[in-house]
Amino acid sequence: MKTFLELEGNHSRLPVRVDENPTSTGHIYLDKLNTLITLTSPDQKFFDVDENGWFDLSLIGSNGSRILLHNALTMNQRSFTHDLSYAEHHIFPKTMVFDANGLGKNFLIKEISARIYYAEFFFWYRHVESRFLYKFGNKNTETLRNLMRDGNARDGERFFRPEFIYVVHKSGSNIKFRVGDTTYSIASGMQNSGGNPGIINVNHYPILSVLFDKSVNIDTALQRMWEWKRFFSQISLSDLYFEGMSARGPRLEWRKQASFYLPNIAVEKPAISTRRFGLHPGNIPLNQWSDRESLTDIMKSWILKEYTRKEFRVAIDFVISRMEKRTDIADIVRLCSAIESLDELKPASSAIDPEDLKYVIAGAVSAAKERGLLQIEDRVRGILKLLEHQSLPSKLKQLGKAVRRFINRSEFDIVLKHTLKLRTISAHGGLPPASTLPTVGPTVEALVCVMVIYDLTTNGMCKGEDAHTKLNAIGQAKWSISYLRKLASLD
Repeated sequence: MKTFLELEGNHSRLPVRVDENPTSTGHIYLDKLNTLITLTSPDQKFFDVDENGWFDLSLIGSNGSRILLHNALTMNQRSFTHDLSYAEHHIFPKTMVFDANGLGKNFLIKEISARIYYAEFFFWYRHVESRFLYKFGNKNTETLRNLMRDGNARDGERFFRPEFIYVVHKSGSNIKFRVGDTTYSIASGMQNSGGNPGIINVNHYPILSVLFDKSVNIDTALQRMWEWKRFFSQISLSDLYFEGMSARGPRLEWRKQASFYLPNIAVEKPAISTRRFGLHPGNIPLNQWSDRESLTDIMKSWILKEYTRKEFRVAIDFVISRMEKRTDIADIVRLCSAIESLDELKPASSAIDPEDLKYVIAGAVSAAKERGLLQIEDRVRGILKLLEHQSLPSKLKQLGKAVRRFINRSEFDIVLKHTLKLRTISAHGGLPPASTLPTVGPTVEALVCVMVIYDLTTNGMCKGEDAHTKLNAIGQAKWSISYLRKLASLD
């Protein structure tokens, strides 16, 4: 797999031509958000755009490989000859696929893989071990000498006085599970470098892969990988970035690997946050080799709920990605809307049994007909459904009950009070008064942490007595609530 930075190094300025229009030529400039494709063509327009202006375009590189521009936009089209015979097109792609030949004619994906910066923190396994060779013994030393002999060195010419021995374990699959028609797996990749007789560098990194029973289009494959990444963002309470991404097409092209470049998210390796509950292997639960089975069960359960919690998780991910960079009262409205989207947050007593509902509707319709009201059944059904709808305060209280083991009632009451107050202010388009403004940041942090705790613990996280001590969301929530208490004491 080629990382985004490796692709930038290899294709910083790449000459290309349009696949189906060889007279249209130009260059690719890879530079993250400034990525640009310029094409000169005798045709004013040689690509088909959809109703929103997006289009796909297949290019051929100087080495003959195919490059796909997926979901691209064109801007700044201009003609530079007096008879308008040639035009220059500036194209900005959302997704680029290098060596796209491997995805077949229809650009379908059978398997997509990705690397994430600092993903090794979630799989803190001992890929490399060392041992001090004190009292190793002459016999063992001789055995080691024979093992290390390269065949070119004569006896006595090698500098061989071992003091430490290092063992590098073979990389391979660590986690694998199925959800529906999809197989998820996490394997260890390895890079090693030497050359300098005094230095050796071995780097193990996790590779996340999603294998589909039936090939899917590019958007579906990318979406599935984004959904999975949100799981790790919740655990670490950090904005995580993809380092690289690749894909394989249908079986006939299985050996050919295509490399993705995503200009909007391609970044240099970000610095680790120094905040109290930042990204660190010591703050990540279930990241040891012995925790693999537990982590697998939790991930599987979490992914199974993606359909019913999608809006909820997207809002969490959005706020987490910006939480350290700015404070915005609009995040309160966004998070509250996500909480309201969860149908599961309602008291069991509020639900009407479907069989009972039939009798209630039948009775109401019969009474209506006696009064001469016809065709009212759908209206009755709609009104009864409205009775099941829970208000935001009710759903917030249900959320608080679900996390009561980690956030006690008095702590959650503080979050509830400030959330409803700020939501009312923001919903009416107003700005919080000066006395309320300092509470926006800690309220957003506390609320999103409570939502993360709910999403993770309802899928099996933090079952043990002390298992929750590592979960960043719990520590951050309590710290933010404590800060809100301190602000209240100053009033």
